[in-house]
Amino acid sequence: MAQTEIASLPGRGIKPLVSLRAHARIALIAFLVSILGGLPVVFIKGQAYYAASAVVQVAPRYMKNLRDDGELDFPSNTQYREFLEQQSRSVARYDIVRDALASLGDKAGNWHRPGLSERRSVDLLRDALAVRVIPDTYMIEVSLQSEQKEGLSEVVNAVVGVFVERMRSERVFGADARVRMLEAREAEILAGIREATQKRTVLALQLGIGSFSGKEENPYDRLLADLRSALSDSRSKRIEAESQLKAFESNGETDIKTRSIQEAVLIDPGLANLKSNLFRRRADLLTQLSGLQPQHPIYKEANTELARIDSEISSQTSKLTEQVQKSLQARYRTGVDQAQRLESGMTKEMDELGKKGANFADLYNQAMTLTYEIEQQRKELDAVHTRLNHFAAEQNSFGFVRPVTPALPPEMPYGPGKKKLLLMLGLAALLLALAVPMGIDLVDRRIHTVNDAEKVMGIPALGWMVERSDEATRLFGEDLLRRMAGSLINERKRHGTRVFAFTSIKPGGGSSELTLSLASTLDALGYPTLAVEANAARRDARYAGDKPGLAECLRGEASPAACVEPAAGRLPPRVHLGGTAGQSHLDRLDRVTEVTATWVGDFDFVLVDLPPLLLSADAEILARNLEHLVVVIEANSTISGELRRAGRQLEKLDPAAVGIVVNRVRPFDGGGYLHGTILEYLSGRKVADYFTTPSWMLGLHARWIAFGMDHPVLGGAGDRVFGLLEKLSRKRRRREAPGAGSGP
Repeated sequence: MAQTEIASLPGRGIKPLVSLRAHARIALIAFLVSILGGLPVVFIKGQAYYAASAVVQVAPRYMKNLRDDGELDFPSNTQYREFLEQQSRSVARYDIVRDALASLGDKAGNWHRPGLSERRSVDLLRDALAVRVIPDTYMIEVSLQSEQKEGLSEVVNAVVGVFVERMRSERVFGADARVRMLEAREAEILAGIREATQKRTVLALQLGIGSFSGKEENPYDRLLADLRSALSDSRSKRIEAESQLKAFESNGETDIKTRSIQEAVLIDPGLANLKSNLFRRRADLLTQLSGLQPQHPIYKEANTELARIDSEISSQTSKLTEQVQKSLQARYRTGVDQAQRLESGMTKEMDELGKKGANFADLYNQAMTLTYEIEQQRKELDAVHTRLNHFAAEQNSFGFVRPVTPALPPEMPYGPGKKKLLLMLGLAALLLALAVPMGIDLVDRRIHTVNDAEKVMGIPALGWMVERSDEATRLFGEDLLRRMAGSLINERKRHGTRVFAFTSIKPGGGSSELTLSLASTLDALGYPTLAVEANAARRDARYAGDKPGLAECLRGEASPAACVEPAAGRLPPRVHLGGTAGQSHLDRLDRVTEVTATWVGDFDFVLVDLPPLLLSADAEILARNLEHLVVVIEANSTISGELRRAGRQLEKLDPAAVGIVVNRVRPFDGGGYLHGTILEYLSGRKVADYFTTPSWMLGLHARWIAFGMDHPVLGGAGDRVFGLLEKLSRKRRRREAPGAGSGP
């Protein structure tokens, strides 16, 4: 089976009747709690009452007389909705309700009973008033409910009337006080304008400027800019002169733009004339010496004169070089001094101009600041005048709020009533009693069906076993054992596998019982099978015998053939664990392959009962050494997370082959595929419809068949009775089906 097919296998689905019967007590508790919790609501809310309602419109725009007001403008829908909510909460304001009751007098009826204080009466009416914003409209509904209808409409209309008048008078909060404050501010602004104008006039006389528009140029700014540029040039020249002097003093030579010292020495006329005369005399002496021996008297005199000539040339050259160097150094020093004096003078001049320009700029900026202040004060004065004119023009405007529909006297009471609420409560309790068991089953993470295990493990199941709780499931379970035996026989034919190891996910999973039952089934089918107990964590008394056990075989203390207990009754040939009573692990597990190979020579199948996979290291070691590992998954007990953990463990172990068996699968109590399959197996007939046939009938039929299997009279009578019931059920369904004809 492909992985995609396994992943698409259906689960047990939603079965309301199964969930209800599985959690009947919880469903009953949920039903009773719902009923007990809802009864007070029924008696409180089930009372019929009268109601009167009035509608008030809150306009999204201010209903003006002359012009809009920025204070009463809502630039966004969110702000308007907030304003609408604020208006709705203002309806039941204490002062509004108090004035409404006072205006009614004796017409207030039940809301102004004798013995109640004014505050208590107002609080009662405020609590009873229901004010809500009508969705998707500009309206507010004000309603009042009471068991008595007298005076309801009068009270609602009185509250709405006071509310509308109060909102009109308060549409601009504190208008009189705000007018007085604006007039005082107007006087302050005018005084400030006069004072600022006088100061600016004084500054204009000092600067010689008639107006201050911001376009006037500071005369010192241009002079400072030119002087700053000249100062930058002089500073560059000073730095250049200093660098030339420093380079000359460091290297003793000029830069590339100035004639070098050596060149000046070479082109000097006096030195050139002297060198010419001395070189001619030197050439004559060399000519004279060319034919003389060192012992000749003239030879010595000539050499002495040659040395004197060379010394003279060197001396004159050095003197001239020193003179040229001193002259150039003096020139460089003069250039540095000149640049420094020029920079110092320009700096002093710029400081003086800066002081004068700063004084001019300071006075000019003061005048410009006063000009800006005068302009701002004039703008504020215009705003004050505009606001005063608004208060004068909008004094009698309609504002935002106006009544739309007045409250009418109620005629008929309305409300759900106690009977209707009680029926609704019963229906809700029934739905809750059904939903709670279904919810419990939906969040149940346990493995219930074979499909659940296959989807988690990703492999098809080798077989499965029903929970054998009665005679019907016991008989069906024997058939399932034969199916599993057939799967093992098929594995032997296809792959030659003869040793199968059975391990459960956790203790009590039924691997020992399944191993013994399967061994008996194989033995009955004609395939000699040996059941071997290798679960040292928990010994099974059904394996017990007098011969040596598996522990002795592995240690070499007994031969494998000597450890086999013969078949006894329903028990197949078997090998018990052996060893000491407190031994929790087996030794020499490396010999398990050798020992099982010996048994394979005598038996067609060897079924090894291992400890739980997640709790024992022996199970991991034996799983690697044996041919085929079968994981027994206990339904209704194993959680899907535990099964995934076992799958990851198997991936690490990497045994030769892996199969799964789902054990103790319970038929759903209330219907389902397995329930009908068991019935068909026992009765030998097709059940017409699992979903329309009552579950009690299926269960009773299965029990009857199981009881009458060995009783020919009762068994035949039971078959006839239930056959007749099925025929009647089929006829009823054909009659109820739309468009049913007279076919078979």
